[in-house]
Amino acid sequence: MSNQNGPHPAQIAKHVGTVLASLGVLLFLSTFISAALNFGNFDNFHERGRSMALRAVFGFIFMIAGGAVHGVASSKERPKGGKFNDGTWNPGSDSELAGPINIRCPSCRALNDEAAKFCDQCGKNL
Repeated sequence: MSNQNGPHPAQIAKHVGTVLASLGVLLFLSTFISAALNFGNFDNFHERGRSMALRAVFGFIFMIAGGAVHGVASSKERPKGGKFNDGTWNPGSDSELAGPINIRCPSCRALNDEAAKFCDQCGKNL
């Protein structure tokens, strides 16, 4: 979501988190690709092993950090179009709420007034 001042900081942080996590996945997977390409080759075994271990560890750290940054940024992001990210409605003001609020009976599914204690249709407790 952009406004006249540019993108929201939470959106930028989400993108940074995605980039970090993607870089971590690439680093982590490169370890397995390197191992497969050098299968049976024992030249420079210790150096290659150290390099692969570092890539795996730092890749895993980047994946965790990227996921954490993305998750925190997602929770701080502004609602889009009046709706929160979880889909619940955020009308912004009480003036947008119009009409009566009805309660659905759990037994017969009929709509009842919000103040009703019993269902108008079947008479069961609401």
